[in-house]
Amino acid sequence: MNLFLVGDGPLALELVALVEEAGHTVTACLVDRAANDPFAPFFRTLEELGKIDLALEVAVAEPNLRVSVVLNLDERFGPDLTILTNALNGSVTGIAGHCNHPTRVVGYAALPPLADSTVIELLPALQSGEAAKEEARAFWRSLGREP
Repeated sequence: MNLFLVGDGPLALELVALVEEAGHTVTACLVDRAANDPFAPFFRTLEELGKIDLALEVAVAEPNLRVSVVLNLDERFGPDLTILTNALNGSVTGIAGHCNHPTRVVGYAALPPLADSTVIELLPALQSGEAAKEEARAFWRSLGREP
C-alpha cells in the first residue's frame, strides 16, 4: 500500500514507523510549527505526489489547517482516495462536510505511544461510506491494530 501522511508530533512519527514496519510505502510530510509557513512543504509535496492508496492526517491541531489539508487531499485525488483524519481535536463530520467526496473521509483516534496499544478507535463521519470505512479497518489491521 502506498500512503501519504501529513502531520506533526509524536503520533505522526510513530505512525510513519508503524507503516514502514508493516511493509507499506509512506511519503511523510512532517509539519514544522516553528517555520514561518509550516504547511508550505505539504503543498509542494502534494503537487509532486503520484498515485497513493490512502492518506492520513495526523494531529494537525488548528481546525482550519486540518480542514485545508483534508480539502486539498480531496481535491487533488478525488473520489478514489480514502482520507483518515485524526478525530481527537475536531469534528470529522464537519471536515467531511467541506469535501467534494465526503464519503471517503473517516476519522480515527489514537494516542501515543502506539507501541503500547493495539486498539484504534474508528470515528466515521456521518457521510463516511462503507467502502471507506472498510478500507480504514483493513489499513489499521495491517498495522496490527484492531479498530
